[in-house]
Amino acid sequence: MDDYDDEPLPLETPITRKDISDDCDLQGIRWVEFHPTTRASFRDQRITNYRNYRNCSTPHSEIYNDLHDGYTDGDFYDFRYTLTKHKYKCSEYHFQLRNLLWSTDKNSVYYSHHESIRQWNSITHTSTSILKSDGFRTSTISACASMVFMGGFNGEYVCRRVGEYEAEGDAGGNLFGSDVKGGVLTTDPMGITNHAELGSNRSGELTGVVSSNDNMVRLLNLNRLQVTHEFSFPWAANDTLISRLLVPGRRAVDFIATGNQDLTTRIYDIRNPSKSLVTLPAIVGAIRSLRFSDDGSFLAASEPCDFVHIYDFNGTSSHLSKTSFYNNEITKRFTQERWRSDDKSSVTSSSSDDFSQIDDDEENQKQLVAAASSYTSDTDGGPLGTDAFQSQVIDFFGEIAGISFTPGGGDTLFIGVSDQRYGSILEFERRKGVGDDFLENIVL
Repeated sequence: MDDYDDEPLPLETPITRKDISDDCDLQGIRWVEFHPTTRASFRDQRITNYRNYRNCSTPHSEIYNDLHDGYTDGDFYDFRYTLTKHKYKCSEYHFQLRNLLWSTDKNSVYYSHHESIRQWNSITHTSTSILKSDGFRTSTISACASMVFMGGFNGEYVCRRVGEYEAEGDAGGNLFGSDVKGGVLTTDPMGITNHAELGSNRSGELTGVVSSNDNMVRLLNLNRLQVTHEFSFPWAANDTLISRLLVPGRRAVDFIATGNQDLTTRIYDIRNPSKSLVTLPAIVGAIRSLRFSDDGSFLAASEPCDFVHIYDFNGTSSHLSKTSFYNNEITKRFTQERWRSDDKSSVTSSSSDDFSQIDDDEENQKQLVAAASSYTSDTDGGPLGTDAFQSQVIDFFGEIAGISFTPGGGDTLFIGVSDQRYGSILEFERRKGVGDDFLENIVL
């Protein structure tokens, strides 16, 4: 959006659901001011010209043979609020790593801003500085109810306790209270911190699962700041999630979701990870961030910019008529050509930092989206006992810093947008059923 003018940024402006109209979208962009450019024409231009990176040895003709059907008319989350032109907007620093926003409850969202972590309060709509790096570049952040964590490009990290846990001292083996502590996980030249997840181990101790670009995953005891276990892999892990879902008529099943350089999201049953249950396509670029709602109902998949996909794991899609996966206005305009089987842009690389930039962007991007749009599954039964996934595509403009559901059922989805002009935290709330409305409006 910065292509159109260089005027000074106006004062920050709140945007709510009531403000959205034909003249104003959810980011406060008033398209009438850009006439004759329309939102649709700018979207076409953006999809065509976005510079993509990947390392993928599999021809696209094979990748898209695995794509599953699905529905894109899902309406699970409604836009609620954003504050545009905010002084302390989200920041992102790496074209690949986008784990820079975490929600720990319905009111608290931790996000990166330059070399610090700030807390956004969704009730007061204010931002507070929580943690600053010790002079290093931030590659990832993580948070839980009791702690925030920041990892760097050279294996360094800092963390501190937050909220009601700030007053904790050394009792119970805790090394520190609210003081900032840090260390170095690795001195390997490839030791950039890709991803961190905070939680408790079986003994109840606060532990971080930290993935680094040196092909290592480490368990960091955050009470003692000691690495307790190290796991080596033949590749670097960027972001992998596990979720448990109670499938109707079956026992609970653990699913793994992966976001991949081949522009797909793949879902695996952890009992048989050799073959994905479902392969779902992106629109613009490789999937950079994944989040399950903690009840396992929804999976959010973030592209590097502009699009967040929300997939329904509850099987409600079986009640809708069958359509092709991206049969909507975004991709209809790019369905004239299929991806050629003699794809010359694929490269093979053993390093997760070794990427090849796609040549002939306009032609290749058209073919990419066309393949995703025109594919029809030959299978009668889809994943998880349904004929297909139902999904919702959230469409906006800007690089994505991170995504996060709130704990307790994923009632809110937060999306961090780091665009220079329209960067903000977008808030979406989960749609309520008839029973929920009854309880809120009648009983309560």
